[in-house]
Amino acid sequence: MVGVFLRLKLRLLLHGALDRRNRVPALLGLVGGLAFAVLVFAGLAGLRGLDQVREPFLMVVFLTVFSVWLVGPLMTGGDHTVDPTYFEQLPLTPNRLVAGLAAAGFVGVGPLVTLIALAGTLPGYAPANAGAGLVVLAVLAEVALCVLASKALGSALSSVLRSRRGRDLGFLMLGAIAGGSYLLSNRMQELVHDAARLKPGVGTQLLAILPPAALARSIVAARDGSWLLSVALLAYGVVAVVACLWAWRFVVVRSAGRPPASAPSRTRAGQAGLSLYPRLLRVLPANRTWAVCVKEVRYYLFREPRQMQQFVFGLVFAAVFTWRPMTENGVTVPYTAVWVAFFLLIQVAGALYGIDGEAFWGYAVASGRLRRDLLGKDLAVALLVGPVVGVLAIVLGIVKGHPAEIPGALAGCAAMWFIWMGVGDQISVRAAYPLPEPGERGRSGIAFGAVALVFLGLALAVVLGLPAVGAVALSFLWLGTGTPGAVLAAGYGLAVFLVLWGDAGRRIERGIPELDAALTRPR
Repeated sequence: MVGVFLRLKLRLLLHGALDRRNRVPALLGLVGGLAFAVLVFAGLAGLRGLDQVREPFLMVVFLTVFSVWLVGPLMTGGDHTVDPTYFEQLPLTPNRLVAGLAAAGFVGVGPLVTLIALAGTLPGYAPANAGAGLVVLAVLAEVALCVLASKALGSALSSVLRSRRGRDLGFLMLGAIAGGSYLLSNRMQELVHDAARLKPGVGTQLLAILPPAALARSIVAARDGSWLLSVALLAYGVVAVVACLWAWRFVVVRSAGRPPASAPSRTRAGQAGLSLYPRLLRVLPANRTWAVCVKEVRYYLFREPRQMQQFVFGLVFAAVFTWRPMTENGVTVPYTAVWVAFFLLIQVAGALYGIDGEAFWGYAVASGRLRRDLLGKDLAVALLVGPVVGVLAIVLGIVKGHPAEIPGALAGCAAMWFIWMGVGDQISVRAAYPLPEPGERGRSGIAFGAVALVFLGLALAVVLGLPAVGAVALSFLWLGTGTPGAVLAAGYGLAVFLVLWGDAGRRIERGIPELDAALTRPR
């Protein structure tokens, strides 16, 4: 049975790689993973002569690899290439099913990359005696621990990860991990230096108890000739591997044959339906423009993970590029909110009709002018981005001691919104494309087209934003404050927006069939 599952997994991977839609992403994933594995291999292999940092560095690597494998299912929804639910109707005992699934779990790019990367411990740590065998066993145990723990966690959370809330959790965790990695990267050298020279703290001692760290310490003990300690730590790691395998078996057996839980109805008894307008947005006018705006806000926050993903990544990019300026002191610090708005709008303003796809035809057959629908989408972006950058500008102005610059920072954010939304309207109409579905990868022309559109919009927004930046800079130079220049920049941005939005609206109303064809996925 193990051989059957292995052949099945290999056949599925091969067919997926040969598929025209997945060929390029699969090749890029393989090449990128192998390149990363080679870098880690070289880093571990190059530590042979650095006895002082080898142990803490290896513990950090093993714990990091294990953490990535655990967080992976939360960010990607898990690996469903060989899903346990596919075999519920087959006459397989739990032991045979789990054995086959476990064997298939070790086939793929992820296990291969992990094995190659951790194999760098052989030239970096393995002694020239029988202790090298203990190093090999510890590496294999680490790979097995990563794969089985990831499978057990993914199976336990499978129902959650396939839901909308689960996908949102994955996007939020991915954003938090990316932002946290950047913030911690500046202190990584200091942390490694402290771990190598100073007495380990309580947190370090607790982390050293975890199975991945124990396997790393087993390798170091084998290098130092402490074979008894190495065997004991290796046995502890093997016990953890067996525990993960048993936990996975328990989850698979318990979930076998369980019907999917149905979501409870949100409509109360006697209520004909739910209002389109959430309670906090019922103060908005009940017309076509604002109805489109509210619909877009609901999709961003409650319905569509792809739009939530764009917003989260915008926040991550904004944190990465503006964190250091926000920590400085100066009269221009409140204007950092303008750059936060810039990075957020890069993500959310470039494909306003991409989420609609073929449903764009619903706008066309409804009565009214389509340019008002486009304005509704622009206003939805303002409702999402505005509170973030507004609160940031106010907080920075108060904390940094420059409250007089808060109006100027808010006006600068408005100018940025006007310019970027005008550019986004043009891109959304002149080069429309549908966003890929959650399970759709490698669609020809979409991924590379999206990247090209982002850079095109970036260049155009920079060119149109130069007069606004110049107005604020001259205001600081001549008047000592940026507020008058920022107000002028907001007026200039409004003029740019009206021109670009009006042209995009006329283009939509004249070219409905062309836009609908561009948003329709090829069959």
